[in-house]
Amino acid sequence: MKKNKKKEQTQKNILLIIFTSLLILTIILLVLVIYKNNEYKKIKRSNISIPILETNTSNELSIAIKELKGNEYIFKIKNYKDNKINDKEILYNIEIENNSKTKIKLYKNDSNKDLINSKQEKVIIKDNKLQKNTKDEDEYKIVLSSKNNITDKDTIKIIIYS
Repeated sequence: MKKNKKKEQTQKNILLIIFTSLLILTIILLVLVIYKNNEYKKIKRSNISIPILETNTSNELSIAIKELKGNEYIFKIKNYKDNKINDKEILYNIEIENNSKTKIKLYKNDSNKDLINSKQEKVIIKDNKLQKNTKDEDEYKIVLSSKNNITDKDTIKIIIYS
């Protein structure tokens, strides 16, 4: 009898250890999946990153509204490319030309303030700045009011001047 009880208790202990180990392993895997998912979202968050390494340059983007997967487009402007960081402060302006009937809003970084406060077709956002000697980037998000009645010719043109 004692041997059977001991054997039964040993089996229970082994099962308890196995169950606890599986539970801990499941929690660790869940944490890793959440961490990697958040990391991927940060990487994939912008549609394009534009490095500005010198003054007196311009970069132009043309966004076909019909091709957007959602109602927003995110772009970043940064003062570095790979390991090369700009050693001068960079001032830049953004010109946005909305060639569609869709109303757009523009947000910078995590702000809720719409930078486009007019109904003009062309808007210029002036005096933006990137720091020197340290990696710096500004994230812009264009949000469309809707994508109804969009044609192939409907575009948003973005020009960045430094």
